[in-house]
Amino acid sequence: MPVKIVGNSLLKRIRITVWTLATLSTCAALVTLFAVLAVDAEKKMSGSLRRLGANAVVYSDAESSGRMTEPGSAGTSPKWETVKELAVRADAGVVVLQGRVGTLKGKPAAVITADPKELSGMTPYWVVRGRRPVSPGEGLAGMRAAASFGIKEGSEWTIQWNRPGQESRIRITGVFESGDEDEDRIFLPVPASTEGAEAPTSGMPPPLTSYALLSVPGGEKGIGLLAEGLDARHAGVAVKPLRQILHGEQKTLEKIKLLSAFALLAVLSLSSLGVSAAVLARVAERRQELALFQALGAKRRLIVLFLLYESAVLGTVAAVVGFVLGTFLAQEVTVRIFQVSVTPHLTSFLAALAVTVGVALLAGGAGARRALKLEPAVALRGE
Repeated sequence: MPVKIVGNSLLKRIRITVWTLATLSTCAALVTLFAVLAVDAEKKMSGSLRRLGANAVVYSDAESSGRMTEPGSAGTSPKWETVKELAVRADAGVVVLQGRVGTLKGKPAAVITADPKELSGMTPYWVVRGRRPVSPGEGLAGMRAAASFGIKEGSEWTIQWNRPGQESRIRITGVFESGDEDEDRIFLPVPASTEGAEAPTSGMPPPLTSYALLSVPGGEKGIGLLAEGLDARHAGVAVKPLRQILHGEQKTLEKIKLLSAFALLAVLSLSSLGVSAAVLARVAERRQELALFQALGAKRRLIVLFLLYESAVLGTVAAVVGFVLGTFLAQEVTVRIFQVSVTPHLTSFLAALAVTVGVALLAGGAGARRALKLEPAVALRGE
């Protein structure tokens, strides 16, 4: 019976009902959007930020401890295959780089070899004039190295190594600007299968140093777990977090959350005002009806419960509609901005339901307070 009375009441004043539902649904949709961002998208946004570069460096344990070792000597080489294996398990990006010193135009040159695809994924911020190398025999020069040696795009060079007769002929396909020490280096592509090999296949000497760049999701906690795994496997490496990068990511995510909190507060305030106005308008239209209820013996408490029940019904319906709309909005926002998809969560629906019904009950309470001030005799006379 109460459901039928409430349904008839809502349908009788359809314009106000539609306005109230629209306001509450908008509120529920935005609450769902922010809840999804807080529950699900933060993790995925962090993963999206991870595509912008490395947040950790892996060194040989011997190098990190300051011990001098003979390059390529047995028992001292890090287990880079183990590093890659555990990095893939942790859903982390990784590129292994090997450093050598060659001679170019009679001057020493720092040469780094790495898998071109892995290096490209780890250094998307490099500004490359020309193109990155993709096959052996090609090279990419840092801006300062290019200025020092007079290297230009498309030019060919011969790198002399430290042993007589050892040299590598390369063609420079591009010059890059990175804003760090990499601009002093020349990068040569080496297939991933030869990374960490004892004897290089292109006439190069063994590397003087090897290190890896990692892009690990989960911040310092994720890096710590990966480091523990590498220690347990005796990989012979030490992991160093790039705290400046991690700090920047943390601050970015904190600002996104703070902005979401302020936006949500504004939404709740405006929704409360809009719904309150609609409920008060409903009470004003129904003053004779409510006065008649009281004249027929209905207690004021029953009137208040009726108005609150009506508001709760509107809030529940709006929460369902808003949850669907908010999930769609969250999906569109995260896909367009962070290129990740989100998953609907029960937590998001419960948050939308609690906030929307709460706002509706708050507005219904204001309307009930207004209704209690009505004098039945005055209202029935139409005054």
